Amino acid sequence: MLKFLHLEDYRCFKDTKLEFKDLTIAVGKNNAGKSTIIEALRIISYALSKPIFRSIPDGLARDFPKKAKCIIVNGKMLKINTGTIPHNYDEGAKPKLTAGFYDGYKIVVHFYDGLIFALVYDSNGKIITNKNTFNNSGFPKLNILPQIGPLRKIEKYLSEETVRKDKDTYLSSLHFRNEIYLEMTNDEKVFNEFSSLIKQTWKNLQINPPKLDHSSDNTLVSLVVGENDFMTELGYVGNGLQMWLQMMWFVTKSKNQGITTVILDEPDVYMHPDLQRKLLKYVRRNFQQVIIATHSIEIISEVDSENILNVSNKKKKLKYTNELLAVQKVVDEIGSIQNMSLLRLFTYKKLLFLEGEDMWFLRKFFDKLYPESDFSIDHIFSIKIEGFSNFNKYFKVADFFKSIDGKLSIIGILDRDYYPDSYLSSIKQDAEAKEETKERLKLHIWTKKEIENYLLIPEVLFRISKGQDRAKFYQEVEDICETFREETLGKFYDKMIAYGTGDGKELDSKWEASKKYSKCQELFDNRWKVSLENKISMINGKDLKSKIYKFIEKEYHQSCTDNIIFKEINREEVHEDIENLFLDIIDGIEI
Repeated sequence: MLKFLHLEDYRCFKDTKLEFKDLTIAVGKNNAGKSTIIEALRIISYALSKPIFRSIPDGLARDFPKKAKCIIVNGKMLKINTGTIPHNYDEGAKPKLTAGFYDGYKIVVHFYDGLIFALVYDSNGKIITNKNTFNNSGFPKLNILPQIGPLRKIEKYLSEETVRKDKDTYLSSLHFRNEIYLEMTNDEKVFNEFSSLIKQTWKNLQINPPKLDHSSDNTLVSLVVGENDFMTELGYVGNGLQMWLQMMWFVTKSKNQGITTVILDEPDVYMHPDLQRKLLKYVRRNFQQVIIATHSIEIISEVDSENILNVSNKKKKLKYTNELLAVQKVVDEIGSIQNMSLLRLFTYKKLLFLEGEDMWFLRKFFDKLYPESDFSIDHIFSIKIEGFSNFNKYFKVADFFKSIDGKLSIIGILDRDYYPDSYLSSIKQDAEAKEETKERLKLHIWTKKEIENYLLIPEVLFRISKGQDRAKFYQEVEDICETFREETLGKFYDKMIAYGTGDGKELDSKWEASKKYSKCQELFDNRWKVSLENKISMINGKDLKSKIYKFIEKEYHQSCTDNIIFKEINREEVHEDIENLFLDIIDGIEI
């Protein structure tokens, strides 16, 4: 995979470096340098796809090792004006692009007297000098979407040499039918996969194999597509469908070629938001690394903020955004009036009320339950609440959003804390009160004290400890729980007195204090004494996990953290409370 790109004296960049992740969404306002980065990647992709090695250009040979060879890049085929490349048009500048890959592979592109040439280095830092060595070096493969556009109404049949020479260049759109015909002539597999992908991604769309048409003076290549019973030549369909077919052809070819990194430049042009989301989901599932340059708010809203690279030619090192507020700032800078949070709200038609930092834990649990999904749970619009004390005012918020869009599904998530069952039942009844047969909101109240308690699974903790005696370890965890008994009972008693006293509740208001305490202790013990899991579920989760983590490190010499637990938990060990919540959240969402 591509690790970094360093641009030196290249167009608007004086000296800038950026790093790539497995998913990088490059955004930025006009003239920030986004197109320049894509152009640089296009040069690199072109060089690596046509590794024909030549001697170093005259006049520069002494600047490189004697036996060094380079790949000459045809700038005209990429529509690159080399005369405008030097930074600030400085004649003394020496533009250079350096792309580093994981495992140490590297390509360095130089510009000299109108020429573009690249030196390629293997994983040991040695210059590669011939095609055979290059092909056997294990050099990572990347592919960039050509500069595509609307297709010709009719397309003349071209020679194989012409089609291969112009493939993956700005002429690709003009030779689209020819390229498919040539590929199918050699191997029908790629076309069949392309046809299958089209059917999956565009409802009812069919595409017939390309054919030669000899009915006119010039032999033509014909490609017929259609929906249901209506079929027509590709030149007569809309630009949106033409662009989509070209993109699907590109990703089909790339997948068959074993490409690890795909790069897309503004794939949103001519494309409906639903297709943008489909494209993003497909490439993420099928390639190790995806790099997209875009202005699309739909694409930006579909990814985590940590994957959004804010492009600026004023900075030496480009950085990723870290939170939604930073993403919103980027969106504002590129000229959109859309609010990212509201866009997500009305895209997925889901609103979450949740406490504290629960979203971090929810994201981890979601990834464990749905490892193959590209959907991220924190794309759901959420509002933080401060427990039961403020919950009534959020009923009004729920009612407000329901009045805007009656199809919104509003879900509340609350800690159980130490509240009595009677109080929880009344809150749930109020929350889910129906108006004209529609629920106000769907309320999930954890059966454990709080979300952190769901991490504390004895068997998972035992595996992390690498202990040999399971019964001994379980007893040690139970002993730790017992140290919290009096504190937990005290909090249980306080909540029971405050919220569980009165008609139809756990405690009779007419009872004396001693009887109330005795009843509270009975109710407490009825849960506490049942099992180790019950004890774990009743204690303050944050405090208990801290003590258990320290115990495992001290007594078993093993690190134990939230992240280590999430790595160790098996899917079937995730509690049903978590699973049931996600089933409500993802209902109606394609994940």
